[in-house]
Amino acid sequence: MIKLVKFSEIECNDLLSSSGSSRDIEIEEKMEVKLSSSRVISEKVIFSGTLTSSFEFLKIDGSVKYTLEMECSRCLKLVKKDCISDLGAIFTKDNEDEALAISDSLTINLEGLVADNITDSMKMQYICSKDCRGLCSLCGDNKNLNDCGHSLNEIKKKSKDNPFSLLNELDLKVE
Repeated sequence: MIKLVKFSEIECNDLLSSSGSSRDIEIEEKMEVKLSSSRVISEKVIFSGTLTSSFEFLKIDGSVKYTLEMECSRCLKLVKKDCISDLGAIFTKDNEDEALAISDSLTINLEGLVADNITDSMKMQYICSKDCRGLCSLCGDNKNLNDCGHSLNEIKKKSKDNPFSLLNELDLKVE
């Protein structure tokens, strides 16, 4: 196993010169990835996998490990989650997609693939639990932690000044 510290410029000259050869690699690099209210907080994003050569292309298979910090869209609680996702791709010299191209110096760059893999696993809206009660719209207290005592009727009465208050009268089911 070869340990590397960067997702960019992974040397592949030895693999491309002998078809059918493979190399196990592990890459640990700090990577800033953020989408909506989710972000990677682990010290390092770790890729473990295998590079395999075959005539005109390189195939990479492995997994990416990282820790996400997500904010609940209802109660704003921050939750940490350890994640593992699979990563596989085929690199060629004449690929139209630059992210999957083998460079003239016979190197590949996994940085974009790893970042895309992480953002694909992030949710635009994260809910900490299906029973999350969210924040009180009057006082802002987290209703999961304590009951502020504000009733739904009181909230509707106070929100009449709001131009969107008519939406409260719609009979919508919340899942």
